[in-house]
Amino acid sequence: MANDPPLQHLLAAVERSGRRLSPREHVELRRWLREAPPGDWDTLRVGLASTLARDAEEWTLIAELVERHRAGAVTAEGESLALAPTPDEAAPTPRARRWRDGPGPLAVAVLAWFAVGALIVSAFRPEPHISIPVVEVPVVVPETSEVQIEYIPMPLEPARTLTMEPVQRTPKHREFWRFTLALAAGMLLATLGHRWRHLGAEAQAAQEKLAAGDANRRRQEQRRLELGTDPEPLYGFPLAPPLSAAALAESADRLGQHRRWSGTQRLDVGRTVSRTAQRGGRLAPVFQARGLPAPFLVLIDEGVRGGHPWLHRCQALVEAWRALGVPLIVGTFHGGHVDPVWMGGLPRSIEDLARRTGDLPLILLSPELDPFDFGRVQPWVGRLSAWGRQVWIDPDPLAIQHRGPEIEALAGVGLRRFPFSDKGVVAAATAVVGVGRPAEARDPTLPDGEDREEALWRWALAAVLVPKPTWAHLESLRVAFDELRPALPGPHAVRWLLEWVKKQPEARGKAISDDGAQLHLPKALQQRLLQQLEERATREPDVEAFRQRALEHLDTQLGRAHPKDPLSRLIWTLRKSLIQLRLGEKRAAELLQPLLGSAYHAEVVEIFQREAARSSARAWSAGDREAVAQAGWSRRALGLADLLRGARHTWPHPGHLALWSLGLGLGSWTALEAAEASRPVEVAQAELPATFELRPRRVWPGTGLRPDMVEILPGRFQMGSPEDEERRDADEIQHEVVITRRFAIARTEVTQAMYAAVMGENPSVAEYKGVSLLGDELPVQNVSWVDAVRFCNALSEREGLTPAYAIQGEQVTWNRDAEGYRLPTEAEWAYAARAGRQEMYGETSSSDEICRYANARDSAAGQEFGWESLAPCDDGVAGLAPAGTYEPSAWALHDMGGNVSEWTWDWFQDLPEDLQQDPEGPSAGSGRVIRGGSWSSRPVNARVAYRRWGSPSVRGYVLGFRPARSLPSAL
Repeated sequence: MANDPPLQHLLAAVERSGRRLSPREHVELRRWLREAPPGDWDTLRVGLASTLARDAEEWTLIAELVERHRAGAVTAEGESLALAPTPDEAAPTPRARRWRDGPGPLAVAVLAWFAVGALIVSAFRPEPHISIPVVEVPVVVPETSEVQIEYIPMPLEPARTLTMEPVQRTPKHREFWRFTLALAAGMLLATLGHRWRHLGAEAQAAQEKLAAGDANRRRQEQRRLELGTDPEPLYGFPLAPPLSAAALAESADRLGQHRRWSGTQRLDVGRTVSRTAQRGGRLAPVFQARGLPAPFLVLIDEGVRGGHPWLHRCQALVEAWRALGVPLIVGTFHGGHVDPVWMGGLPRSIEDLARRTGDLPLILLSPELDPFDFGRVQPWVGRLSAWGRQVWIDPDPLAIQHRGPEIEALAGVGLRRFPFSDKGVVAAATAVVGVGRPAEARDPTLPDGEDREEALWRWALAAVLVPKPTWAHLESLRVAFDELRPALPGPHAVRWLLEWVKKQPEARGKAISDDGAQLHLPKALQQRLLQQLEERATREPDVEAFRQRALEHLDTQLGRAHPKDPLSRLIWTLRKSLIQLRLGEKRAAELLQPLLGSAYHAEVVEIFQREAARSSARAWSAGDREAVAQAGWSRRALGLADLLRGARHTWPHPGHLALWSLGLGLGSWTALEAAEASRPVEVAQAELPATFELRPRRVWPGTGLRPDMVEILPGRFQMGSPEDEERRDADEIQHEVVITRRFAIARTEVTQAMYAAVMGENPSVAEYKGVSLLGDELPVQNVSWVDAVRFCNALSEREGLTPAYAIQGEQVTWNRDAEGYRLPTEAEWAYAARAGRQEMYGETSSSDEICRYANARDSAAGQEFGWESLAPCDDGVAGLAPAGTYEPSAWALHDMGGNVSEWTWDWFQDLPEDLQQDPEGPSAGSGRVIRGGSWSSRPVNARVAYRRWGSPSVRGYVLGFRPARSLPSAL
């Protein structure tokens, strides 16, 4: 096809557009035309457009031109593409070359270093002494005994005057040394400047390759979406059956005993004669009954984001049962909550599903069923009783140790748990059919000791060698190596791998990727494992042999034939080259450099840099090292170290150095004289802004009915969280908020004694797992939003203030002119919690210091209740702590990040992106905003920006509140 005249017309049309093709583009075009299969117009169109185009518009134009060529509409005179010529490909004119190679550098050097010389000379001036006057802030104390005055730091922007003392002249005899220093500095900087110019051009070319690769990938992915094609599989490996063949056959046989009986047209002679005789000779026909296999309803937990380590085993079990003839109706649910359920791609509620399939036995496959919400059993749990027989098959072997209350709650509604093992699945099949008594089945265990630790290290290392391994891929690696199977004797060993990864410091307690489909191995952990491999491989031959066998195993799984899909072929080539590189078959540049500028340019650059760090294991040529340096420029800015290494051709010519040195010397001497002439500067003043000052604010002392009320002054702050904050939620959109009205807020949360004194009762939960939650000084909990607003009205009436709310059931109207007690808005709560700071946890961004400011899930709570995801500190309190126990914020507020979560006024919605002034949330919604962590919250939930919501009537042992008040100008 390369010599096809119409294709020559196509190239001519490209040239006529004003776009000059580079030699590389000509070579790429010829390769595409030579390798394109005859008649495969889609491949030809994608190849030509992806090679020539620099943006989406050009890609569309070239693709349309190929389509017209396909229809025979392109002629020799042809048409011209609307492609913009490439400016950097145009050759410089002779005049430009003469200027560049002649007086140009000299003129630039003289002009540039005239200013540089002046700066160098002025640097020798003695530093002026700056005296900053002290600005005192007047404080006016109101004449009242009921209000106390505190001082808090508030943002401030007034100017302050700085006075400079007279400048002393420099002695004349130092001018010679100044000139010498200026000349030497000029020569050095001119040399480095010349080199920097060339390095910048090469770095720009590398960055353009990266951008071209990203654009190429986006175009190919868009094309794949347009064609509706899926990526071809890269690795080929057999999936091991989820159970032994005997267990699969026995469980399928037990399930097959479940029958649905129906009548037939065949006469049962014996029973007919007996029935006729009983009726005195009158004919009473009896027909034979036939038992048909009855289906089962199977619901599979797909995880919160569509995956978990045991999902492929659950799916494989269902397929194995189907292959053995068991009739199944299969649905899915997400994240351990069986409401709603997806059937046929559509969501159905648990009530609707029970009406349709309540007569079928139910089998749940899930590694974690969570029946609780705010300490209460969720409604869907009770609705499981609609199915007469139901079982839960749990593939997680550690569930019985860490989720005892959850398992007991589900067993209370008849849902019995069985482990995902040979005996467990057979027992589950026996129980759900109701024929016979199921045998006892225990969760599988794994041996402890150094053998298991070594096996887990090797398993994780094998996972590092595989780019983005799936859970099924990890299982194939475990089965493939003889040294792993004795210490990790079953598919359930993935739980121990997850626990091992969590313990690594780089993983920070996380072992599963955000999408749930892969093992979470941070780059820092991968680099450490590879470094350990390099260190051990030099002294332990079996470790080196394991690496070689692992790489050969992966190379075999990739196969020899590349995929036909262009994007899949690039990924295959990249992974194949990486494996061969690690096997030591070829040098890095020969394998990876041809992929620079492709759709996977960024991945190639990362491999270049990673392999350069492992250069001790392999001899690298100078070309390899230069390729690594140039490839790295596309991922980072040029650094000072780049000036001292790399290609020699970027260093300046000696003649240029001489010209530049002369120009810099003249410029520096002139700068000396100019600096001396402008020396007499005696006294100067400057205006600089201050950053903050202490401002007075009022505090209303607490009574037995309420805590201290602290005045909060107006200001502005950043609400939400920055995009780089760890574990942030999508609804925490950071935006600026302005608070224009003063308000007061309680220094601590309302205690149980205060609530009982106002409302006449204490609704708090008495205990949690044996730990008491009752006490007069403890924050009140188990209060709903409606309870909180009623408390505010009752307290206002006791103090003779106008109530802020009109309450009719759950319908509450806020009178914004009332001075009575109320709940703070979400923006007011966040403003007070920030206290003029932007730290993650209010006063700190370190999880090690959470225990200083908040009562959250720490080591004490973990030891008492067996919790995970703990703050790395210990405050000695497992449950609730007395209000005000922990250190206050900069604005003297306690417990904003812990103890109990707090109700606010606003209906819940995602935060906006633009500037807001005194926001109060939407006018209606389904839940009210809850802010702040609690005594059972993980560290991520103790962040100031963390948000959640609850129905106005919901209660829980972690829910409390603190009141606020509007402050009219009369106060």
